[in-house]
Amino acid sequence: LAREESEVQPYRRSAFLSGTKAQLAIPLRVGGEIIGAIDLQSRNANAFPREDVEMLETLANQIAVAVDNARLFAEMQDKLTENRRLYEQTSAQLREIERL
Repeated sequence: LAREESEVQPYRRSAFLSGTKAQLAIPLRVGGEIIGAIDLQSRNANAFPREDVEMLETLANQIAVAVDNARLFAEMQDKLTENRRLYEQTSAQLREIERL
């Protein structure tokens, strides 16, 4: 949580973000890996009270789990597609062998 302009990283030199007085960046973590972040800015220097930060950290944890679950589901779908392809290929080869 950055409450002063001097604490904010220099990457934030966008006109859209001019006037930012506070910034809050909460990592989305899965295990020990950071897979993203929730990044909030405000023109109010005291925009992020501790209770809100704690709630956003909880939300970030839930989002990280959901994103990871979606990734795992897509990975499993890819493996299922590959297994089906291999099954069809093997079945076709067995039919060819039986025909001979």
